[in-house]
Amino acid sequence: MAVAETAAARKLLHGARGVAAFSFGLDGLWQLISGFFADIFAGLAHLLALPFEAIWHLLVAAANTWLVTVVAGAASAITSGLTGLWHLVAGFFPHLFAALAGAAHDLLVLPLAALWHWLAAAAGSIISGLGGLWHLVAGFFAHLFAALASAAHQLLVLPAEALWHWLIGAAGAIASGLHGLWHFVVGFFPNLFAALAGAAHDLLVLPLEALWHWLQSAAAVALHCVLGALAVLLLVALACCFGPAICKAFVLSARFLAGGPGFVAARARAVSFRPLPRGQQQQQGDEEEESLLVGAVDATTAWGRGQEEEVHHAWHIRTEGLDERAVAAIGAVVYDAREHQLPPCAVCLAELRDGEALRLLPPCGHAFHQGCIDTWLRDQDTCPLCRAPVQDVGTGDDVCAVCLAELQYGAGQARRLLQPCGHAFHQGCIDTWLRHHGTCPLCRAPVINQSAR
Repeated sequence: MAVAETAAARKLLHGARGVAAFSFGLDGLWQLISGFFADIFAGLAHLLALPFEAIWHLLVAAANTWLVTVVAGAASAITSGLTGLWHLVAGFFPHLFAALAGAAHDLLVLPLAALWHWLAAAAGSIISGLGGLWHLVAGFFAHLFAALASAAHQLLVLPAEALWHWLIGAAGAIASGLHGLWHFVVGFFPNLFAALAGAAHDLLVLPLEALWHWLQSAAAVALHCVLGALAVLLLVALACCFGPAICKAFVLSARFLAGGPGFVAARARAVSFRPLPRGQQQQQGDEEEESLLVGAVDATTAWGRGQEEEVHHAWHIRTEGLDERAVAAIGAVVYDAREHQLPPCAVCLAELRDGEALRLLPPCGHAFHQGCIDTWLRDQDTCPLCRAPVQDVGTGDDVCAVCLAELQYGAGQARRLLQPCGHAFHQGCIDTWLRHHGTCPLCRAPVINQSAR
């Protein structure tokens, strides 16, 4: 009580001095402010030194305490065995939780209590003057740092110390209990392997055995279904392999029944046809095809006498076709299967083979065997496939677009017709042009590979 009264008397005295300083004027106020800041800096320096001093004393005390405690605990833990280990474990956690609870109390409750007391005292010290307020601030921080140091000790040092003791005891207990651990391991693995063998039998052998019994029972029932599925698959494979050949034979049979000997003659002409060089196409093509046409017409006439009710083939009906000059003006090309994939000839229905002579009709561009389309165009002036009118290219171009000279048809001039555009040029002019270009000189359309190139 005497100390409290003395502190209260000091606070009142400092308050009186403050009031007196204010009454003396600005000079006294300056002296008061100077002394206040001098006390502040002195207190700050003292506060900075206090934590380091406290840490040093704490380390010295902890070193002395821990050394003795560690040696004594290690000796007792090594001799106690597994019983000591259990007591250490059982005692470690209560001490640990107690230390944590104490640290939480010191870390949270004590600083808040100190803050509350400081605020209560600060309210009174503000009334008694700035001097008393400074002493309160200095005392608050001193108590605060002391409380934080104690909380740090409780939160860090004590748990670490307890953990260290527990580890020392655990090491001794493990050293004394290895014999029992070996017996435990020896008994563990046989039981483990037995459990694994039983699980493997239940997981693999039993399902496979059940599957085998099911397959045995299902084989008798599913045998007919399997044989039926195999028969269906065999029929589908035969249809895929021989279906196109059967369809083609059926179409040829139907055309034979409809066309009679004329169709036979046309087929014989298509089969026996072979591509000729460009120079011999005009000379030998007309003679061969004229004889074939006459033979086909004679055969058709003989067939018609005996079968008056049969329908004649379309190309045996006399119509207005192209003349020989117009047919010859349609240039012939040699079929290259590596560069172009064309459909079968629509006249004879035969496949186009590599190296055969073809004609491409202007302007549609459909391709046919040269002999087939020449026979067709002598009686028809339309494409056999799309029925588009065939252009008479023999009278379409009057001037060669390369040399600008006039094209004279039937005067012995060698000329060439480009496919598929159908433009005509002197043979020498267009051959020279095509050695350096791949397009028509007139329309710039790509030129199909011809026999003269």
